[in-house]
Amino acid sequence: MLCVTPLLAAIAGCVAYEPPKYDDAALGTGRSLASSGSAPSAGRIGLVVNANTERSLQDSKKIHESLGSFVLVNTAAQQDIDPTYLHARLIAALKRRYPSVDVAKDLSSSIAAGHASTAVVDVRTRAGKVSGDKSTVEINIVFFDRARRPTARLVGNGAGTIPYPAWDFGLQNAADQAVEQIAAKL
Repeated sequence: MLCVTPLLAAIAGCVAYEPPKYDDAALGTGRSLASSGSAPSAGRIGLVVNANTERSLQDSKKIHESLGSFVLVNTAAQQDIDPTYLHARLIAALKRRYPSVDVAKDLSSSIAAGHASTAVVDVRTRAGKVSGDKSTVEINIVFFDRARRPTARLVGNGAGTIPYPAWDFGLQNAADQAVEQIAAKL
């Protein structure tokens, strides 16, 4: 249960929350690749959003909608869990480095479209539940060449603490940290 504030809990109840279950296989062979290698230097890249990223986005949407259904809406918490915030920042960081980023359905589609390199993005978020809990963001980007070999793995992590009173999740702070780490490695 997530009780964003005692007053809100008393008036509207708590948000039932179970964090999503992430799949390590969703990153492909890149999960075993150490955080190393260099991101491609230039050119058009394909961008594949994996199942974990979709789960993370859906989880944020679900919490965002739940917070909006209460009699008193905690707009700070709703803004903090905004499902587009993290993903928009990550895409902006990628586009700063690679002005030509094309979204692809999967690695095969990206290779068929002629991309020299494909970035498979794996985003995992966990929202804390009560004051003092940590909300975390983990971003893994694995670059694959045309032969489907992983060439680099970039990792960014962030954490934010739910304050007391718990007016927000600390998730945007965690997202900012993770995206800044990724941007510095691109």
